[in-house]
Amino acid sequence: MPISERGREKLQSSPENGITSDKKKRGSIFRRASLSRKKNKEEISKRPKSRERNHDETVDMCPKTPEDNKKKSSSLPRETKSSFMRDRKSKRESGRRKTLDLDSKSESVKFISLKESVARSCCEKLALPEIVGTTIKEIEKRGICEKEIYRVPAPKIDVMKILKMYEEMDVVDLSKIDIHIVAASLKIFVGKLQGNLLDCMHDQLEDLVKDQDNFVEKTKILIESKIFPSENYNICSWLFTHLRNVVQSVQNSQTIDSLSPIWVPNLKVSKPLFTNLVNFAHDLFGNIDLDPGRIIIRWKDSSTNLALPESVTLEWLKEETDCQEKILSKLHSLENPDSHSEERMWEVQRIKTALKRKQKQIRKKQQEKDAEEMEYLLLEERKALIAQEELIKMQNHLRKKLELEKAKLEVLRAQEPVDQVSVQESEAEDELDREQLRELCDQLVQENERLEKENEKIIENINEERQLLVEANIAYRVKNEIQNRA
Repeated sequence: MPISERGREKLQSSPENGITSDKKKRGSIFRRASLSRKKNKEEISKRPKSRERNHDETVDMCPKTPEDNKKKSSSLPRETKSSFMRDRKSKRESGRRKTLDLDSKSESVKFISLKESVARSCCEKLALPEIVGTTIKEIEKRGICEKEIYRVPAPKIDVMKILKMYEEMDVVDLSKIDIHIVAASLKIFVGKLQGNLLDCMHDQLEDLVKDQDNFVEKTKILIESKIFPSENYNICSWLFTHLRNVVQSVQNSQTIDSLSPIWVPNLKVSKPLFTNLVNFAHDLFGNIDLDPGRIIIRWKDSSTNLALPESVTLEWLKEETDCQEKILSKLHSLENPDSHSEERMWEVQRIKTALKRKQKQIRKKQQEKDAEEMEYLLLEERKALIAQEELIKMQNHLRKKLELEKAKLEVLRAQEPVDQVSVQESEAEDELDREQLRELCDQLVQENERLEKENEKIIENINEERQLLVEANIAYRVKNEIQNRA
């Protein structure tokens, strides 16, 4: 029978199994190294049974090639330490792996070029990266007076999370984030941009720093030339104007010397050049309004409907649609669109569809409202015409009555001389005392006043009844016309 090369053991044939293993020699030099501790019951139970050992030894009895020996030697255990020490080491290594995993996740942010980041931006006014506009606006709002702004270290995981959200074109609410994390995000983004902001004219600017008297004039001509891209100009104008505001604030205790160690390595410029760009930002870039423009509507994944302001007008919807179309055109102009930009395109297209649907709804409501107003105006016009007709009828009736009263008055005037003669004769016949005449005159005056008051009340009642009659006639005629139209 062939003998195995791995160990020299005596093999004995058996009538049942054919081949069985015998015990190793006690004085063999190939004995298994015994560990210092005793074996547990679990380890003993895990040992292969006799049949498995017999099967392994049967396999070992077969002749082996050098390749099999290599495979077997490579599968042999390399570590002879106890499992107790290996467990402690594995725990330490697992902790280290977690740290490495976090670092690898934090480094998964892809920093693209400035031109591409501007194309992916949602800023309305300027060709500016969205992270620059929103972070500077937030720092100007609630961080310009914060002490040690840009100097307080922020957790790298939180900063990379914000940068990742901007990279994936997600909705970022900076109002709920610590201001130092926001400042660190801006600082890291500017430092990690592909290509420095001032690379195209770095050497020329460094030479101009030496001539302090003509620095502002010559630098302004240089940055306004075609050599300096518009994207670089916009971000530099915002950044240096913002840093100038930070330095001028008394409450944050920041100076140009305290900001230089932070921003000089990020911008890769010398300290004198950085100092001049911050101090003369107003002269170089003018009055910069640090406002990125209106807030562009985003469609959050959690919402089923597009969130719009309560008082929405057609003009506002038209402006918002134009902004969304500009963003969509910028996204289509990307040279290498990724999955996030494609998702953003679908989101913008979905927002445009919702805005157009809202415009149709508002137009439809406006048309219905205009139709109701037109119908109401036509009804009021018809009422006015009917009232005019009724008043003309009343006027004709009063004219006829007035003519009758005039005729009666003429008849009475014709009878007046006869009455005067009869009165004179009666006065001559009956001579009354003056006192009686005065009493009679007073009584007549009082009676006349009473009759005048009653007459005024009667006239008012008559006018009210006439007005009610006219209104009733108008309502009756309008009702009949509406029924006839229906």
